[in-house]
Amino acid sequence: MKLIAKEGLSALVASGTECFNWTDEEYSPRGFDKVVEDLEAYIVSDGPFDAVMAFSSGAALAATLIIRKTQQNTWEQNLSPVFKCAFFFSGGIPGVLERDEVRAADPSREGTIIKIPTAHFWGSNDKEYPQFGHLLYELCVRDTRERYVHSGGHNVPDSKDMHDLENTLRVMRSVILKTLCSH
Repeated sequence: MKLIAKEGLSALVASGTECFNWTDEEYSPRGFDKVVEDLEAYIVSDGPFDAVMAFSSGAALAATLIIRKTQQNTWEQNLSPVFKCAFFFSGGIPGVLERDEVRAADPSREGTIIKIPTAHFWGSNDKEYPQFGHLLYELCVRDTRERYVHSGGHNVPDSKDMHDLENTLRVMRSVILKTLCSH
């Protein structure tokens, strides 16, 4: 599905740029499953990739794949994870396919299921999806996760606020170092 880039992506692409969205408003189990399979196929054909950097629903998709791979084979993912680390900006809530139903991942049910080093960034003024970010953060292992809550909204920090940008880069560097030390 095509869409036009929103203002929140201005740090990554020019506003008004045509982009693709992995989902529409309906989260059918088959459609959801298909997009996760497509992402996995892309990684197999064009990867491997050391890290994933994703925004909003893209972060939810990447996290969903990480969770699914871990649930399929925890031992393999501990030895050779699909990504060595992840950077989630305004990270959406990953989905879990359960009995042909898609449900939102819940830290109280799943626990800390994302075991790789992660960096989480979300805005203290996010009016669109204020619940995003924190929930995904809670799904990640405490010792290898970091976060920075910036002063913006549902966006990626950019040079308009150098303080937020510098802190974002500081957290990213820290997670990269954790990743290098863990491998």
